[in-house]
Amino acid sequence: MSQASDLAGGGGLLCYNRGCGQTFDPQNNPDEGCRYHPGAPFFHDAYKGWTCCDKKATDFTEFLNFPGCTQGQHSRVKPEEPANITGDVNNPLNKSDEPVLAHPPPIVQRMARPKAGELSSSIRLKPTSIAPGLLTVTSTANDKPGAKSSADTPIAVGEACKNGGCQKRYTDGPEDLETCQYHPGSPIFHEGLKFWSCCQRRTSDFTAFLNQVGCESGQHCWRKPTVGSEASVDCRFDWHQTATKVTVAIYAKKYDPRISFVEVGPIHLRAHVFFPAEDAAFDLDVELHGIVDVEQSCYSMMGTKIEIHLVKAEPGSWTNLDIPKRSDPLALANISDEPTLESNMEQVDALDLDDLDLTPNALKLSTEASNGRIRNDIV
Repeated sequence: MSQASDLAGGGGLLCYNRGCGQTFDPQNNPDEGCRYHPGAPFFHDAYKGWTCCDKKATDFTEFLNFPGCTQGQHSRVKPEEPANITGDVNNPLNKSDEPVLAHPPPIVQRMARPKAGELSSSIRLKPTSIAPGLLTVTSTANDKPGAKSSADTPIAVGEACKNGGCQKRYTDGPEDLETCQYHPGSPIFHEGLKFWSCCQRRTSDFTAFLNQVGCESGQHCWRKPTVGSEASVDCRFDWHQTATKVTVAIYAKKYDPRISFVEVGPIHLRAHVFFPAEDAAFDLDVELHGIVDVEQSCYSMMGTKIEIHLVKAEPGSWTNLDIPKRSDPLALANISDEPTLESNMEQVDALDLDDLDLTPNALKLSTEASNGRIRNDIV
């Protein structure tokens, strides 16, 4: 629409200067007839203001009614809209037309992981505290005169198998010689999950955990290991972490603090807990998932557990406490026996398409599905 038609419609032309909002006659446009804001609007911390003056308010209507701070002619040229109208009202001139350069965070070089076999740097830590009740634990439980060996004691009918995960009981019959399916590892309860350290089949249901079939086969163990040979026992252990620390708790009672110890390396943890009453010990020997600071790590011996505090060498989160060991010699031996490209090509070349039987066969129902009926009887 032309300016002549705008004037003919009445009211004149609309001024585009910010803060004016009036109409004017281009034939009568004095030099100081318009009061406007030459700056741009700013919105910052609930305040509304203009970059050209110090006026600011929290009410939007009051902001729109601010009178202009500059006088001049009315204009029909639309001012350029600012790309960003948010900022500090007290520093309105702190603007730049230069492009903003993004500065990504620096790439942190991860520490080189030591080799698993380099355990020479492992040191035996000294406990920071020992529960007073543990100092009275001695190995006199098995030194009583006239104590009978467990091998001389007959096995009672109904005695449970001592292998982990086996639910068989002694019957004094041929069933006692059957193969035992058991778990050689230790039970682990972590963050609501229950599983065995030997097979890592995790579940949140305790009944399902107890009913897990063992991952190894062997003979039933109706008696505890012979006293005097420092047999192995199972202890429950758990762990939790923060960004800078890993805490491992081994739950045990009546252990000897003089013989028990903890050794820590950059990627290695070994704990030996000795129980004099059973003349048995629990050993935890794992390759840690991350790198730890050996000098700042420590542990304490409590009445119901041993708590180990491992300080991470670099902050972060571990997905697991340890890296599972590949102890299966067959699996290690089969690594070099993987099929190569040449052997696969030989198998493909040996395939003869004439040996394939491509004759179409009619679909038939099994005897159970047809219930003895013939094709004509089946609708």
